[in-house]
Amino acid sequence: MEDTNSLFLKLKCKMAVAQRALHLICMLLYLYLCFKNLTRCKKCNSLDVYNGNVFYSSNIAAKPNIASFVRLPRQPRSCSGSASLTPNSTRVIVACRLLTKASISLLLIQMSNDVESQPGPVVDRKGIKLCHWNIQHLTDSKFEEIRNLLTCPSKELFGLDILILSETFCTEKIPETFYSIPGYKVYRKDRTGKSGGGLCVYVKNSVQAERRIDLETKDVEIIWLETCPYKSKRPLFIGGIYRPPSSNAASDKSIGKNIENVSLLGREVVLLGDINIDYLCTTKFANHTFTKVLKSFNLSQLMNVITRPISRTCLDHIWCTHAERLNNVKVLNIGISDHLPIMTTRIYKRACHNKGKHSTINYRDVKHLNKDKFITALKNAPWDSAFVFDDANDTVYAWYEIFNDVVNEYLPLKQKRVKRNTQPKWFNNIIGEDIKARDKLYYKARKYQTDEDWANYRIAKNKVTKTIRNAKKNYF
Repeated sequence: MEDTNSLFLKLKCKMAVAQRALHLICMLLYLYLCFKNLTRCKKCNSLDVYNGNVFYSSNIAAKPNIASFVRLPRQPRSCSGSASLTPNSTRVIVACRLLTKASISLLLIQMSNDVESQPGPVVDRKGIKLCHWNIQHLTDSKFEEIRNLLTCPSKELFGLDILILSETFCTEKIPETFYSIPGYKVYRKDRTGKSGGGLCVYVKNSVQAERRIDLETKDVEIIWLETCPYKSKRPLFIGGIYRPPSSNAASDKSIGKNIENVSLLGREVVLLGDINIDYLCTTKFANHTFTKVLKSFNLSQLMNVITRPISRTCLDHIWCTHAERLNNVKVLNIGISDHLPIMTTRIYKRACHNKGKHSTINYRDVKHLNKDKFITALKNAPWDSAFVFDDANDTVYAWYEIFNDVVNEYLPLKQKRVKRNTQPKWFNNIIGEDIKARDKLYYKARKYQTDEDWANYRIAKNKVTKTIRNAKKNYF
């Protein structure tokens, strides 16, 4: 299969080169005919072109055609004198006019996309898509919007491989299942000892990634993942970091020591997070101790646009050891948080996304449920055996085991293939319209930076939050 593809690409290159050569030959032939047939009458001193039909390259068929492109005035019929060659000055003037018109036509052809500027093999620029987002407190409504962005095909974050959320404000009291999203694995690192901070990483199930807890430290808000996408033989370390604005020299030293331990492994590193150092303030950024430490590890910063519009600063960074392997660095206009999500793609030439792969959902089959037998089975279940344990956790576990055995017998789990995972049933068109209106106001506020625009954005943002809460309340 690879040999066939390589032969096809070589043939495509040769055809493109031959096409461009044919265009060049036509242009030279066109100029030759114009110079050869351009003469001047001795008696009336008028210009004449015996053959006014010339060649030009069509932007429709991309092949040479014959048409009346330029026709100079013919000599009068009454003139019967012999012809002589025109002076050099006249030839130069006519040649300049012809070259001008030929250049315009070639530019039109190029703009019509019929001719490639550099024809050759098309390199697949797909790869693993990474994103970081300072979410500023992962509330219930924000989480529902993020889940919708990741699972709905028409949204900006659909198909994202790894999403890193910082400043989640999550605590150990909330289980990970509360933040689960279909099709993704979730890794968390909550701040201990005080409120705020925290990281949450979503990894797509199709991405084989392993969390490296051995490379993490308790006093540093950072999560490390090791992955080898698309059967690559070179491991890639992806880090999600949050550096608080109150960081001092001691905390920066701890963060630098943690990143140094990873860089000493000699692997490619991509670090995404909120560093809270403005990259657009070049003097402060260049002289900051922490940025000097990162540069000493051969890391380069790629994000160079505003990531926090309200303060017009670039606080969210993308650091990497191999900048040439990352492309499509951008921010998305989504107004859930004061920070914008930053994205990049780690290029893999052999990356192949299974477009034909279907999603599956699990559901309980209630079509053939016999309610009387199900209730009888629940009554006859050995519930007393669950209360023989002294530990409360063991009792709850045993109770769930007995209950699930009865449910699985009368309401078996089945798997169904679907085209895509549907959005929550409580999500309606009103919420979607409010989200679009909020994002438009967010874009306007970022662009004009007026107090009125920012106030309108905050009103729209609060409206979306209220609408989501009311929709869920009415549904459940």
